[in-house]
Amino acid sequence: MMNTFGRAIGTLGVGVLALGHWLWIYESYPALTRAWQMGGAVELYAGIFLIGVGVHALALVLMQRSRAA
Repeated sequence: MMNTFGRAIGTLGVGVLALGHWLWIYESYPALTRAWQMGGAVELYAGIFLIGVGVHALALVLMQRSRAA
């Protein structure tokens, strides 16, 4: 079972992957991006959101560990 630290890292990783995929599609295939605007926007904002959630969760985990020590 994954602990809180693993979930934070996993969420951060999925957010980075989503944002990286959006950048790759946007830079490599501009014609596809125009036809895929709504899906691209959803992927971009979901990636940004997941990065924020992952960083926040990681900060909480590290703060709790420093208080326990």
